[in-house]
Amino acid sequence: MLCALVLYVLAHAVVTCYLIARDNEAEGFIQETTSHPQWFERLCRRAAASNESEAKWQFAAYLSECPCSQEVKDMILDFAKDPNEYVSRRALLAMPALRPDCVEQFAPLFWERNCYSLELQEYQRIAVLVSLDAIHSSLLPQYLEQAKQDGRRYLLEHAERIKGGLL
Repeated sequence: MLCALVLYVLAHAVVTCYLIARDNEAEGFIQETTSHPQWFERLCRRAAASNESEAKWQFAAYLSECPCSQEVKDMILDFAKDPNEYVSRRALLAMPALRPDCVEQFAPLFWERNCYSLELQEYQRIAVLVSLDAIHSSLLPQYLEQAKQDGRRYLLEHAERIKGGLL
């Protein structure tokens, strides 16, 4: 019965993206799709083309857990360019596992963005530090120094934790 329901829902990808978006707290639907690459790929493409930010961030976050095609995994770059702050941030955090070669390219963009509130800008900068740390980037010390100069509480806390791991 569950299989029939899943097939019905997949046939209606728009509805499925909506359901995934509404399940953003438990993340049950998105987790289930990762074990079905062909479903995940179809739904990921649908979500990327939609206005469902709550679905987009989940696909960005779960891309690395699905054994899907490289073409779909490369969609992390599209999610990183999404105008929604949370979608783009989750994409940057997932990027080291999918496209580590692109993290340094996105770091300045995320660090310098001035289109969000100060609080959200701080989260963007934290994501830069975490992502650069994940790929052991030579740029990390420069960004840790910028975090120190920035002075915001949570950014400094993350910088200190990362520095502690570097020593």
